[in-house]
Amino acid sequence: MSRLFGLPLLLGFVAFLIGWLAAKFAAYVGVRASGLEAPEQDRVIRALEASLRVARKDADETTIQLAATTQELETLRASINDLEQTVQIRDEELQDMRQAVKDETAKVVDLRRTLTERAEETIRATVLARDSKTELSVLKAGATVMIDEVDRLEAEREELTNRLKALDEQISGDPNADESASDGLQAGQYMSDC
Repeated sequence: MSRLFGLPLLLGFVAFLIGWLAAKFAAYVGVRASGLEAPEQDRVIRALEASLRVARKDADETTIQLAATTQELETLRASINDLEQTVQIRDEELQDMRQAVKDETAKVVDLRRTLTERAEETIRATVLARDSKTELSVLKAGATVMIDEVDRLEAEREELTNRLKALDEQISGDPNADESASDGLQAGQYMSDC
């Protein structure tokens, strides 16, 4: 940046110096043509030479300053290039990280979906197992009741069979047993109604 401003400044200064020297030279030629005395011209020449030395010194200092500024500018440009490369590398790393985060997010979403499905299946299986256990308990209780009922009916049938045999034996052996047999049959019928 200093080179951009330093070079036009140097050129302006050189142009100003050339213009000033040209004006002094024109004044010198004009004075000489008008016929001024030689000591006056010598004084003017010495003044011009002093101004030229000062101008040369300023030009040398400006040239040195311009060289230093140019070197500083080159150093800054190299630093900017390094920073741009670093920024580009960081951008690439950031893009890679963003892609990795997207991939990991997709994996997490997929894993969540899978875990949710498994949890639903587990809950369904648990509910189904509970329902099956309840049904099995009901069936077991019903079977127990039926077995008890079958046992009761079996005992009742056996008792009735024994009574019937006893009645048959009484009927076949005793004529008065007709009345007691009919009473026994009525009692057996009553028991079977129960």
